[in-house]
Amino acid sequence: MLIDVRLMTAADLPIVCQIENAAFENRRQWTPEQFVDALNFDKKSNRRRSQWVAVVGIQVVGFVIAKLDRPAHVIENLAVNPAYQRQGVGSELMVFLRDRSDVYTTIIAYAGQSNRRCWDFFTANHFSTNLIDDYYGTGQDAIEYVYTMPEVATRNRIAKYFARTA
Repeated sequence: MLIDVRLMTAADLPIVCQIENAAFENRRQWTPEQFVDALNFDKKSNRRRSQWVAVVGIQVVGFVIAKLDRPAHVIENLAVNPAYQRQGVGSELMVFLRDRSDVYTTIIAYAGQSNRRCWDFFTANHFSTNLIDDYYGTGQDAIEYVYTMPEVATRNRIAKYFARTA
């Protein structure tokens, strides 16, 4: 199965909301307004977000939204259509984030300690784990998933240019 990744657009929002609803039916989902905000500049924190969709053929089958918070991409939302789960779509989104990370040294995500699907996904994608006590302020602990980029200095576009010309 060929998976393409491209920027999310406003036209993708209806299917992105459907994917999230299907993937997380027992979890509080983002509102349509939160997805619109993700497409825009985050004025509160003066940080930008990166939002991408995974496409098979012409069908959007997954998405990732990450806050660009140097030195890290902090994943805020990631979901794959249940019909396409466990087929490499989420992993392809992670590879895409890694490959686009010239100046970001880590990718971070947080999920409730009891979320076994997140544990399986992120550990399979080589994320390390840390337990965060009372992360949500409700007594519920969370797992922080951290992927550290290998050889960050050589991933930088300028460093790559000089490596080619040497």
